[in-house]
Amino acid sequence: MTLQPLDGPCRDRHDEHLIAVCETSGLAGRDAEQTAHSIVMFVIGAALATAPGPYVSFGLQSILDGVEARLAARA
Repeated sequence: MTLQPLDGPCRDRHDEHLIAVCETSGLAGRDAEQTAHSIVMFVIGAALATAPGPYVSFGLQSILDGVEARLAARA
């Protein structure tokens, strides 16, 4: 993961799918892109951590809670 760039057609399809999932949740445009990017960066960081432990679940839930709060604030 750290030796080769994470780009190419497979990565593009993954990104497009994740953005579509974010858009389905109610996010649009830049918010969907930033949410998808934040999740990917968090997961990569967690995968590179030596001992992620329970922090992975907490961190990911915190990101999702923040996204949910943004959506609720718009309603």
